[in-house]
Amino acid sequence: MENNTENTNWTPPPADMGTGGLKELPGGKSSYTLGLVGMILSFICCCFIHVVGLILGIVALMKSKEAMALYESDPSSYDETMYKKAKTAKTFAMIAIIVGALWTVWAIVNLIFHPFGNSYDYQEMMRRYK
Repeated sequence: MENNTENTNWTPPPADMGTGGLKELPGGKSSYTLGLVGMILSFICCCFIHVVGLILGIVALMKSKEAMALYESDPSSYDETMYKKAKTAKTFAMIAIIVGALWTVWAIVNLIFHPFGNSYDYQEMMRRYK
């Protein structure tokens, strides 16, 4: 076997390679992830999962607003792609909040007007207990 010792002073590239020394925007990635998951969950109407999407959307909206405000206070020190992710997260969060709120209102109205499910089931139940 050969002993290759000609590249013993190798060092890994810097962690900020490709960003030009710019810092990562705090809350950018997490708001994007929360907004995306919240938007997906808000479209699921089964078992009140849309309420989880609504909550995640609210949290993502708050985090994305904080990240965008931080970037706007000093844009030269933060990566612009993270700012774009925060803007996209804000859009995802708003969609999650609107759709989740609509499903929640629909579920509440449905429970009020149909407490026992289908009206036929309610009539059948009333007929049995007369």
